[in-house]
Amino acid sequence: MAVLLLTVLGLLLPPTATASGDTWAVGQEPVLAGTDSEDGLDPRITGGVEVDPPGKYPFMAALVTRGGDAFWDQFCGGSVIAADWVLTAAHCVVGESAGTIDVVVGRHDLTSDAGERIRASLILVHPSYDDVSLENDLALIRLATPTSVEPVRLPSDGSLEGVGTAVTVLGWGDTLSTPQWPHGLREVTLPLVSDTDCQAAYAGFDYPEYVLPSALMLCAGDLEAGGIDSCSGDSGGPLFATSTDGFTQLGIVSWGNECGLPGYPGIYTRVSAYAAWIAGQLATGAGPRCFGLVATIVGTPAGERIEGTPRADVIVGRGGNDVINGLEGDDRICGGPGADVIDAGKGHDRVQGGADGD
Repeated sequence: MAVLLLTVLGLLLPPTATASGDTWAVGQEPVLAGTDSEDGLDPRITGGVEVDPPGKYPFMAALVTRGGDAFWDQFCGGSVIAADWVLTAAHCVVGESAGTIDVVVGRHDLTSDAGERIRASLILVHPSYDDVSLENDLALIRLATPTSVEPVRLPSDGSLEGVGTAVTVLGWGDTLSTPQWPHGLREVTLPLVSDTDCQAAYAGFDYPEYVLPSALMLCAGDLEAGGIDSCSGDSGGPLFATSTDGFTQLGIVSWGNECGLPGYPGIYTRVSAYAAWIAGQLATGAGPRCFGLVATIVGTPAGERIEGTPRADVIVGRGGNDVINGLEGDDRICGGPGADVIDAGKGHDRVQGGADGD
Protein backbone atom coordinates (compact mmCIF):
# COMPACT_ATOMS: atom_id res chain seq x y z
CA MET A 1 0.00 0.00 0.00
CA ALA A 2 1.29 3.44 0.85
CA VAL A 3 4.61 5.12 1.34
CA LEU A 4 6.24 3.85 4.52
CA LEU A 5 9.84 3.65 5.67
CA LEU A 6 9.88 -0.11 6.12
CA THR A 7 11.08 -2.71 3.67
CA VAL A 8 8.46 -5.19 4.86
CA LEU A 9 5.74 -2.87 3.63
CA GLY A 10 7.16 -2.69 0.14
CA LEU A 11 6.70 1.09 -0.06
CA LEU A 12 8.84 3.99 -1.35
CA LEU A 13 9.01 7.74 -0.72
CA PRO A 14 8.16 10.07 -3.62
CA PRO A 15 11.31 11.04 -5.50
CA THR A 16 11.66 14.46 -3.87
CA ALA A 17 10.14 13.85 -0.45
CA THR A 18 11.95 13.78 2.86
CA ALA A 19 10.86 11.84 5.91
CA SER A 20 11.05 13.16 9.43
CA GLY A 21 9.13 13.17 12.65
CA ASP A 22 7.69 16.61 11.98
CA THR A 23 4.03 17.35 11.36
CA TRP A 24 3.54 20.20 8.93
CA ALA A 25 1.81 21.73 5.96
CA VAL A 26 3.74 23.56 3.29
CA GLY A 27 2.96 26.31 0.86
CA GLN A 28 4.72 28.80 -1.35
CA GLU A 29 8.36 28.48 -0.27
CA PRO A 30 11.19 28.02 -2.80
CA VAL A 31 11.86 24.50 -4.03
CA LEU A 32 13.85 22.43 -1.54
CA ALA A 33 14.24 18.86 -2.78
CA GLY A 34 14.73 16.03 -0.34
CA THR A 35 16.27 12.62 -0.80
CA ASP A 36 15.17 9.29 -2.17
CA SER A 37 14.47 6.37 0.14
CA GLU A 38 15.54 2.77 -0.44
CA ASP A 39 13.29 1.40 2.26
CA GLY A 40 10.01 0.81 0.46
CA LEU A 41 7.55 1.48 -2.34
CA ASP A 42 4.74 3.92 -3.03
CA PRO A 43 1.48 2.08 -3.83
CA ARG A 44 -0.04 1.30 -7.25
CA ILE A 45 -2.87 -0.92 -8.55
CA THR A 46 -2.49 -4.72 -8.53
CA GLY A 47 -5.13 -7.22 -9.61
CA GLY A 48 -7.05 -4.60 -11.58
CA VAL A 49 -7.83 -3.65 -15.17
CA GLU A 50 -7.26 -0.62 -17.37
CA VAL A 51 -10.04 1.95 -17.06
CA ASP A 52 -12.42 1.74 -20.02
CA PRO A 53 -13.45 4.09 -21.47
CA PRO A 54 -10.70 6.63 -20.81
CA GLY A 55 -12.13 9.59 -18.92
CA LYS A 56 -14.56 7.41 -16.97
CA TYR A 57 -13.28 8.97 -13.73
CA PRO A 58 -12.56 12.62 -14.61
CA PHE A 59 -11.66 13.59 -11.04
CA MET A 60 -8.50 11.43 -10.96
CA ALA A 61 -5.27 13.41 -10.68
CA ALA A 62 -1.58 12.54 -10.91
CA LEU A 63 1.05 14.31 -8.81
CA VAL A 64 4.21 14.89 -10.84
CA THR A 65 7.56 16.43 -9.97
CA ARG A 66 7.61 20.02 -11.28
CA GLY A 67 9.04 20.06 -14.78
CA GLY A 68 9.45 16.27 -14.87
CA ASP A 69 8.06 13.68 -17.24
CA ALA A 70 4.43 12.89 -16.40
CA PHE A 71 5.02 9.14 -16.66
CA TRP A 72 8.45 8.67 -15.10
CA ASP A 73 8.11 11.44 -12.50
CA GLN A 74 4.56 10.66 -11.32
CA PHE A 75 4.87 9.79 -7.64
CA CYS A 76 1.34 9.87 -6.16
CA GLY A 77 -2.32 10.20 -7.00
CA GLY A 78 -5.01 12.60 -5.89
CA SER A 79 -8.61 13.58 -6.57
CA VAL A 80 -10.18 16.82 -7.74
CA ILE A 81 -12.72 17.85 -5.08
CA ALA A 82 -13.35 21.42 -6.30
CA ALA A 83 -12.31 23.48 -9.32
CA ASP A 84 -9.07 24.54 -7.67
CA TRP A 85 -8.49 21.90 -4.97
CA VAL A 86 -7.06 18.37 -5.01
CA LEU A 87 -7.21 15.91 -2.10
CA THR A 88 -4.25 13.58 -1.53
CA ALA A 89 -2.28 11.82 1.21
CA ALA A 90 -0.10 13.83 3.58
CA HIS A 91 2.80 11.42 3.19
CA CYS A 92 2.91 12.28 -0.53
CA VAL A 93 3.65 15.96 0.02
CA VAL A 94 5.03 16.44 3.54
CA GLY A 95 8.37 18.21 3.29
CA GLU A 96 7.51 19.52 -0.17
CA SER A 97 6.68 23.05 -1.27
CA ALA A 98 4.10 24.03 -3.84
CA GLY A 99 6.97 24.91 -6.13
CA THR A 100 7.99 21.26 -6.50
CA ILE A 101 4.67 19.80 -7.69
CA ASP A 102 2.54 19.81 -10.83
CA VAL A 103 -0.93 18.24 -10.93
CA VAL A 104 -2.05 16.42 -14.09
CA VAL A 105 -5.81 16.02 -14.63
CA GLY A 106 -7.94 14.76 -17.50
CA ARG A 107 -5.24 12.36 -18.70
CA HIS A 108 -5.69 8.59 -19.05
CA ASP A 109 -2.29 7.78 -20.60
CA LEU A 110 0.52 9.54 -18.76
CA THR A 111 2.75 9.40 -21.84
CA SER A 112 0.26 11.53 -23.80
CA ASP A 113 -0.31 15.30 -23.73
CA ALA A 114 -4.04 15.06 -23.04
CA GLY A 115 -5.75 17.00 -20.28
CA GLU A 116 -4.22 19.74 -18.17
CA ARG A 117 -0.97 20.10 -16.28
CA ILE A 118 -1.41 22.70 -13.53
CA ARG A 119 1.04 24.06 -11.01
CA ALA A 120 0.34 23.71 -7.31
CA SER A 121 0.05 27.07 -5.54
CA LEU A 122 -0.50 25.96 -1.94
CA ILE A 123 -0.20 22.71 0.02
CA LEU A 124 -2.02 22.19 3.32
CA VAL A 125 -1.15 19.05 5.27
CA HIS A 126 -3.48 18.13 8.12
CA PRO A 127 -1.81 19.66 11.21
CA SER A 128 -2.18 16.43 13.21
CA TYR A 129 -0.57 14.20 10.57
CA ASP A 130 1.79 11.68 12.17
CA ASP A 131 4.41 10.33 9.77
CA VAL A 132 5.13 7.37 12.04
CA SER A 133 1.62 6.06 12.70
CA LEU A 134 0.23 7.49 9.42
CA GLU A 135 -2.77 8.86 11.32
CA ASN A 136 -4.48 11.92 9.77
CA ASP A 137 -2.84 11.10 6.44
CA LEU A 138 -4.44 13.72 4.21
CA ALA A 139 -3.50 16.97 2.53
CA LEU A 140 -5.01 19.54 0.19
CA ILE A 141 -3.34 21.03 -2.87
CA ARG A 142 -4.62 24.29 -4.29
CA LEU A 143 -4.23 24.64 -8.05
CA ALA A 144 -2.71 27.79 -9.53
CA THR A 145 -5.52 27.85 -12.11
CA PRO A 146 -8.92 26.15 -11.82
CA THR A 147 -9.63 22.97 -13.75
CA SER A 148 -12.84 22.27 -15.65
CA VAL A 149 -13.03 18.56 -14.80
CA GLU A 150 -15.97 17.31 -12.75
CA PRO A 151 -14.98 16.83 -9.09
CA VAL A 152 -15.69 13.74 -7.02
CA ARG A 153 -18.32 14.01 -4.28
CA LEU A 154 -17.24 13.93 -0.63
CA PRO A 155 -19.25 12.20 2.11
CA SER A 156 -20.77 14.09 5.02
CA ASP A 157 -21.03 10.92 7.11
CA GLY A 158 -20.19 7.20 7.05
CA SER A 159 -23.48 5.99 5.58
CA LEU A 160 -21.75 4.48 2.52
CA GLU A 161 -19.12 2.62 4.55
CA GLY A 162 -21.03 -0.63 5.12
CA VAL A 163 -18.95 -3.80 5.48
CA GLY A 164 -18.70 -5.59 2.15
CA THR A 165 -19.57 -2.50 0.10
CA ALA A 166 -17.86 -2.66 -3.29
CA VAL A 167 -15.47 0.25 -3.70
CA THR A 168 -12.99 1.23 -6.40
CA VAL A 169 -9.41 2.48 -6.21
CA LEU A 170 -7.45 4.03 -9.08
CA GLY A 171 -3.79 4.40 -10.04
CA TRP A 172 -1.04 4.28 -12.64
CA GLY A 173 1.37 1.99 -10.87
CA ASP A 174 2.89 -1.38 -10.23
CA THR A 175 0.56 -4.17 -11.34
CA LEU A 176 2.84 -6.98 -10.09
CA SER A 177 2.33 -8.40 -13.60
CA THR A 178 3.09 -7.47 -17.22
CA PRO A 179 3.26 -4.63 -18.03
CA GLN A 180 4.51 -3.72 -14.58
CA TRP A 181 4.31 0.03 -15.17
CA PRO A 182 1.33 0.65 -17.47
CA HIS A 183 0.83 3.97 -19.21
CA GLY A 184 -2.95 3.96 -18.77
CA LEU A 185 -4.99 4.52 -15.61
CA ARG A 186 -6.08 1.29 -13.91
CA GLU A 187 -8.84 0.42 -11.46
CA VAL A 188 -9.60 -2.40 -9.05
CA THR A 189 -12.79 -3.17 -7.13
CA LEU A 190 -12.49 -4.18 -3.47
CA PRO A 191 -14.87 -4.96 -0.60
CA LEU A 192 -14.77 -2.81 2.53
CA VAL A 193 -13.51 -4.70 5.59
CA SER A 194 -14.90 -4.15 9.09
CA ASP A 195 -12.84 -2.20 11.61
CA THR A 196 -12.80 -5.26 13.88
CA ASP A 197 -11.48 -7.60 11.18
CA CYS A 198 -8.93 -5.03 10.05
CA GLN A 199 -7.60 -4.51 13.56
CA ALA A 200 -7.41 -8.27 14.06
CA ALA A 201 -5.50 -8.65 10.79
CA TYR A 202 -2.85 -6.17 11.90
CA ALA A 203 -2.74 -7.24 15.55
CA GLY A 204 0.30 -9.41 14.83
CA PHE A 205 2.03 -6.80 12.70
CA ASP A 206 5.75 -6.83 13.55
CA TYR A 207 6.22 -3.08 13.73
CA PRO A 208 4.66 -1.70 16.93
CA GLU A 209 5.36 1.92 16.01
CA TYR A 210 2.49 1.65 13.53
CA VAL A 211 -0.84 1.92 15.31
CA LEU A 212 -3.63 -0.54 14.66
CA PRO A 213 -6.12 0.78 12.09
CA SER A 214 -8.32 3.28 13.91
CA ALA A 215 -11.66 5.02 13.47
CA LEU A 216 -9.79 7.53 11.32
CA MET A 217 -8.92 4.78 8.83
CA LEU A 218 -10.90 2.61 6.43
CA CYS A 219 -9.87 -0.89 5.30
CA ALA A 220 -10.55 -2.66 2.01
CA GLY A 221 -9.37 -5.83 0.27
CA ASP A 222 -9.85 -9.59 0.05
CA LEU A 223 -8.86 -10.88 3.49
CA GLU A 224 -8.65 -14.52 2.43
CA ALA A 225 -7.34 -14.61 -1.13
CA GLY A 226 -5.57 -11.26 -1.39
CA GLY A 227 -4.34 -10.28 -4.85
CA ILE A 228 -6.40 -7.10 -5.25
CA ASP A 229 -5.01 -3.93 -3.78
CA SER A 230 -3.35 -0.60 -4.38
CA CYS A 231 0.43 -0.89 -4.69
CA SER A 232 3.52 1.20 -5.57
CA GLY A 233 2.61 4.76 -6.71
CA ASP A 234 -1.11 4.94 -5.87
CA SER A 235 -0.63 6.75 -2.57
CA GLY A 236 -2.98 9.70 -2.26
CA GLY A 237 -5.42 8.34 -4.82
CA PRO A 238 -9.15 7.96 -4.17
CA LEU A 239 -11.10 4.99 -2.86
CA PHE A 240 -14.71 5.62 -3.83
CA ALA A 241 -18.21 4.17 -3.99
CA THR A 242 -20.51 4.36 -7.00
CA SER A 243 -24.22 5.07 -6.61
CA THR A 244 -27.09 6.76 -8.44
CA ASP A 245 -25.68 10.05 -7.11
CA GLY A 246 -22.36 9.45 -8.85
CA PHE A 247 -18.93 8.82 -7.35
CA THR A 248 -18.36 9.50 -3.64
CA GLN A 249 -14.83 9.34 -2.24
CA LEU A 250 -14.64 7.36 0.99
CA GLY A 251 -10.90 6.92 1.41
CA ILE A 252 -7.40 8.04 0.44
CA VAL A 253 -4.73 5.43 -0.32
CA SER A 254 -2.51 5.46 2.77
CA TRP A 255 -0.62 2.32 3.83
CA GLY A 256 -0.59 -1.44 4.32
CA ASN A 257 1.61 -4.53 4.49
CA GLU A 258 3.01 -4.85 0.97
CA CYS A 259 0.54 -5.24 -1.93
CA GLY A 260 -2.38 -7.67 -2.00
CA LEU A 261 -1.09 -10.04 0.68
CA PRO A 262 -3.75 -12.49 1.95
CA GLY A 263 -4.81 -11.53 5.46
CA TYR A 264 -3.77 -7.87 5.14
CA PRO A 265 -6.32 -5.41 3.72
CA GLY A 266 -5.19 -2.06 2.43
CA ILE A 267 -5.61 0.89 4.78
CA TYR A 268 -7.09 4.21 3.67
CA THR A 269 -7.65 7.56 5.35
CA ARG A 270 -11.37 7.74 6.20
CA VAL A 271 -12.57 10.88 4.39
CA SER A 272 -15.85 11.22 6.32
CA ALA A 273 -13.86 11.75 9.53
CA TYR A 274 -12.36 14.92 8.05
CA ALA A 275 -15.40 16.46 6.37
CA ALA A 276 -15.35 19.51 8.65
CA TRP A 277 -11.61 20.11 8.26
CA ILE A 278 -11.76 19.85 4.46
CA ALA A 279 -14.78 22.15 4.26
CA GLY A 280 -13.07 24.66 6.52
CA GLN A 281 -9.94 24.82 4.37
CA LEU A 282 -11.91 25.22 1.15
CA ALA A 283 -14.07 27.94 2.72
CA THR A 284 -11.06 30.07 3.62
CA GLY A 285 -9.96 30.14 -0.02
CA ALA A 286 -6.27 30.93 -0.07
CA GLY A 287 -6.12 30.32 3.66
CA PRO A 288 -6.01 32.69 6.63
CA ARG A 289 -3.32 35.35 6.86
CA CYS A 290 -0.70 36.14 9.48
CA PHE A 291 1.10 39.50 9.37
CA GLY A 292 -0.42 39.99 5.93
CA LEU A 293 0.94 36.73 4.48
CA VAL A 294 -1.14 33.72 3.40
CA ALA A 295 -0.70 30.85 5.86
CA THR A 296 1.35 27.86 4.76
CA ILE A 297 0.50 25.87 7.91
CA VAL A 298 -3.07 25.97 9.20
CA GLY A 299 -4.45 24.40 12.37
CA THR A 300 -7.97 23.28 13.16
CA PRO A 301 -10.45 24.54 15.80
CA ALA A 302 -9.21 21.77 18.14
CA GLY A 303 -6.10 22.06 20.29
CA GLU A 304 -3.12 20.35 18.69
CA ARG A 305 0.63 20.32 18.26
CA ILE A 306 1.71 22.20 15.13
CA GLU A 307 5.29 22.22 13.90
CA GLY A 308 6.89 24.24 11.16
CA THR A 309 9.64 23.33 8.73
CA PRO A 310 13.31 24.36 8.54
CA ARG A 311 12.19 27.04 6.08
CA ALA A 312 10.22 30.28 6.52
CA ASP A 313 6.65 29.36 7.50
CA VAL A 314 3.44 31.29 8.03
CA ILE A 315 1.57 29.44 10.80
CA VAL A 316 -2.00 30.10 11.96
CA GLY A 317 -3.41 28.15 14.92
CA ARG A 318 -7.13 28.98 14.37
CA GLY A 319 -8.40 27.70 17.73
CA GLY A 320 -7.93 25.42 20.72
CA ASN A 321 -5.02 25.30 23.13
CA ASP A 322 -2.26 24.74 20.59
CA VAL A 323 1.42 24.02 21.06
CA ILE A 324 3.20 25.66 18.11
CA ASN A 325 6.89 25.26 17.28
CA GLY A 326 8.24 27.23 14.35
CA LEU A 327 11.54 25.30 14.26
CA GLU A 328 13.87 27.24 11.93
CA GLY A 329 13.51 29.94 9.30
CA ASP A 330 12.09 33.47 9.49
CA ASP A 331 8.60 32.48 10.57
CA ARG A 332 5.34 34.36 11.06
CA ILE A 333 3.17 32.73 13.75
CA CYS A 334 -0.38 33.72 14.79
CA GLY A 335 -1.86 31.71 17.63
CA GLY A 336 -5.59 32.33 17.23
CA PRO A 337 -8.20 31.79 19.98
CA GLY A 338 -7.15 29.53 22.85
CA ALA A 339 -4.37 29.36 25.41
CA ASP A 340 -1.49 28.61 23.05
CA VAL A 341 2.15 27.85 23.81
CA ILE A 342 4.33 29.25 21.02
CA ASP A 343 8.04 28.59 20.49
CA ALA A 344 9.16 30.48 17.41
CA GLY A 345 12.47 28.61 17.19
CA LYS A 346 15.53 29.85 15.34
CA GLY A 347 15.38 32.72 12.87
CA HIS A 348 14.03 36.27 12.72
CA ASP A 349 10.44 35.49 13.65
CA ARG A 350 7.29 37.50 14.31
CA VAL A 351 4.74 36.10 16.76
CA GLN A 352 1.20 37.16 17.59
CA GLY A 353 -0.86 35.51 20.32
CA GLY A 354 -4.57 35.23 19.67
CA ALA A 355 -6.28 35.39 23.05
CA ASP A 356 -6.76 33.59 26.37
CA GLY A 357 -3.30 34.12 27.82
CA ASP A 358 -1.00 33.04 24.99
